[in-house]
Amino acid sequence: MNPKITAALKQEGLLREIIRNIQEMRKLAGFKPGDKIIINYSVPEDYELLIEKNKSTILKETFGKSLDATNEKESEFDLEK
Repeated sequence: MNPKITAALKQEGLLREIIRNIQEMRKLAGFKPGDKIIINYSVPEDYELLIEKNKSTILKETFGKSLDATNEKESEFDLEK
């Protein structure tokens, strides 16, 4: 077993963390499983490519209708039904 964290493993971990955070915010906002949401986000530039590359996975796993970057520099996701 190789204990070294590769770039691919690191990106997979970041993607899982993004999805987990969206799911946690869905829960806190009172959304039910299956409710479709609109996701607007603001992230550092290096995360932008990861999100765009995995957009379909994020939308599928979070029941998102759309996933769009915003220019606002808030450090949170904005979820709407």
